[in-house]
Amino acid sequence: MPEELQYMRGQNGPYLKWSFEKGFRKFDTLILIQLYSDVMQKFHLATQGRTKGHQPPDHLRARIAEYFDPLPFWYAPLERATTDLDRYPLAAVTQRPMAMYHSWDSQNAWLRQIHGENLLYMNPRIAR
Repeated sequence: MPEELQYMRGQNGPYLKWSFEKGFRKFDTLILIQLYSDVMQKFHLATQGRTKGHQPPDHLRARIAEYFDPLPFWYAPLERATTDLDRYPLAAVTQRPMAMYHSWDSQNAWLRQIHGENLLYMNPRIAR
């Protein structure tokens, strides 16, 4: 692949055109990652009855109202509600190995052989 196609693939016009022509992508349009999500806001407003059309089921309204904010925010993992926090006070956030970043290849057997473990690094004092 020519060097000019190798960088900023989501916004690189020549790469998007090339990958579309080769059948790697369905569209040749830019990929926009927005901080504010209109889709999430529609869900959020629906929980308040402020939109027309489809409404969330009553048993999910509170959860959607709490977690479907149009702006990103941090919240504790939902699993903590069903975890014995005295026995298991920590929650692990893991990430992919570097070879699998920006890749659809994380399910390849050969990559799983190269990366046989996904190590967890933590402060030794907390580990004790």
